[in-house]
Amino acid sequence: MIVPPERPSFNLLVGVDYTAAPPADQPAFVGLDVIASLGPVLKVVTPPKFAIGDEIELTGDDLHLSNLTCLLGLAELGITSQKPDRLTARIEAALGTGAIISAGEHPLVLRQYLPATGRTRSSSMLVGRLLPTVTSATTGLFTDDGSGNLSGNITIDGLLLGRNEDAILVVLYQNGSVVHQFDVIKPVPPIGDPPDPQDQIVVGIAGTDRVRAGSYLVIVVVNGQQARTSPTVTLAP
Repeated sequence: MIVPPERPSFNLLVGVDYTAAPPADQPAFVGLDVIASLGPVLKVVTPPKFAIGDEIELTGDDLHLSNLTCLLGLAELGITSQKPDRLTARIEAALGTGAIISAGEHPLVLRQYLPATGRTRSSSMLVGRLLPTVTSATTGLFTDDGSGNLSGNITIDGLLLGRNEDAILVVLYQNGSVVHQFDVIKPVPPIGDPPDPQDQIVVGIAGTDRVRAGSYLVIVVVNGQQARTSPTVTLAP
């Protein structure tokens, strides 16, 4: 069954003589806040940081309206429930391919499609912080240059680990402090190739980086957002 939209209701100001031309304002008129809905209003997103597969809760006003779409940047989120003051949405697993969105800060809005005009009405905007996901970190063969400095590769697997245009940092953390930090620059995909799936980072460590043997936590930060998981790797020749 299709329910037609309710007609908007309006009230006149109390204490104003509307028979005069123009209406004469009285010293102490009272304004009644009774107008048609101007669309959804967003106030808070919980949690403020989230990753692929998470569900977020938006609080605000008029979040129960029909024909709503939840957008994080250019990515559409799946709306799972609606109430007048809250709405929940899921960061779908399909976004983990990295074809539509990268980790980082993105505008988070609701858009309401208006069938009568074919136009859309947007809510106020919040900032959503989408995190990269690290699932594993493995090491290849490392060699010692004779001075205790190692060279080799660390391969990190996960989701939304960054494209060539993203700021990607990989940090080796040991004994409560940052020991080494690497800026990772991914190559630009050849023309006609699909976008980087963002599922892997390869960190090349040279002897000049002076990385010593030992166990390190691997911290990944993409566009200012740090992955929740920091696996341990052991580097040895």
